[in-house]
Amino acid sequence: MWEELKVYHQLDKKDIPKTFKTFGKIVADGLSSYGFSVTGTTSTFKIFKEINDLEFSIFLLRQKGGYNFDVKTSIKPIHFIHSHKFTMTNIKPLGEILDNHRHNSFPLTKEYDMLAEYLIKNISTKVQDYFDEHDTWQKIMKNRKRIEPKDFGLDNKYDLLIYASIWMKERRKLIKYIDKKLKRPVRSITQSEYIKASIEEVNEIEFYTEIKELAKKSDFIKIQEIITN
Repeated sequence: MWEELKVYHQLDKKDIPKTFKTFGKIVADGLSSYGFSVTGTTSTFKIFKEINDLEFSIFLLRQKGGYNFDVKTSIKPIHFIHSHKFTMTNIKPLGEILDNHRHNSFPLTKEYDMLAEYLIKNISTKVQDYFDEHDTWQKIMKNRKRIEPKDFGLDNKYDLLIYASIWMKERRKLIKYIDKKLKRPVRSITQSEYIKASIEEVNEIEFYTEIKELAKKSDFIKIQEIITN
């Protein structure tokens, strides 16, 4: 088992991109029976599925110029303001779910097949349990205190809470979360987003300001119309 290994064998640096691609495919294939699909690049793998207008994703993000890669999870509204396929919201590192912060990133070594097995096992159990706890807007609002950021980190958690408030028609919470978001309208972006942004970028401040004004009138029909279009 990978977690019991005492010694790892380093790959040649030139082999990292090819090995990462092979590794990502192994993990994706191992999770396909759980309903996950995959999309990827030479530096990013996104393994995902859609349930109840929400996208649940696991991201394998290769660190630029190094041997390691990060594993992060995302829960994102299907009709999110940013349309790039590698955009993340409610970002949670794998180590946080496993209660082991050393496992936020991993070395890509010659033992990559054993590491893939380790990730498949934990994603199909513990990560899946975490996704199940948030697979409806109702559950997200019920767990909102656990989702609310403890600081102003770039994990885009307020975005998920804003959308949940919209679909649950929670006017006061919606205004509260928009105000929180507008205090720092910045977000974490992936390398893929940076290199090739979406064709049509939306101004977040203008977008959320408009939603807030409609929320004051409790016009949720118009709000839902805007976000779905």
